[in-house]
Amino acid sequence: MGILETRVDPSSAEFKANADYNRGLVAILRERLEQVRQGGGREAMERHRSRGKLPARERIERLCDPHTPF
Repeated sequence: MGILETRVDPSSAEFKANADYNRGLVAILRERLEQVRQGGGREAMERHRSRGKLPARERIERLCDPHTPF
């Protein structure tokens, strides 16, 4: 397989600006994913459990056999 040539210069100001911008987007994504994992926050989870219900992730965990692919 041949070597792919590139004109991308990782030391250029434009490359560094794009990299910084994308790191910021990744940070925002990670924050949002953490919010989703919390299932609506502590109050919502407590209210859900007070009704005798399990959160969706826990229901799925109980349905799946351990150590097997879903």
